[in-house]
Order: sequence, then structure tokens, then C-alpha cells
Amino acid sequence: MTKTYIKQHTNTFLIRGHEYEITAPARFDSDNNELLDDMDLDDKAVHMANELYRIEMD
Repeated sequence: MTKTYIKQHTNTFLIRGHEYEITAPARFDSDNNELLDDMDLDDKAVHMANELYRIEMD
């Protein structure tokens, strides 16, 4: 089993032509510090970007 850790990661999301930079927790491989897929954490970051879009578009 791969050892992992969670740290803050900044990513840019493009939603209907609008870019949103989100900093949210993400999972990384402990051996090589590579970003890993984590559906729960990834979904939370997408949700944060969608919230910013909703606020901007009212």
C-alpha cells in the first residue's frame, strides 16, 4: 500500500469560460510527492470552484 499525505494544493478550474484558482486539500504520494487522485478531496475542490462561479454569476 502506498503511503500518502494531504496538503494544500492550488489548482485552476475553468467553468463556462471563467477561471477560478482554488486552494484546497489534496492527496500526495509520500515517496515522490506526486499528486494523486482522491475523489472526495477532488470533489470538494470542484464544489469550491462551482460556489465561486455561482457567487460571481449571482
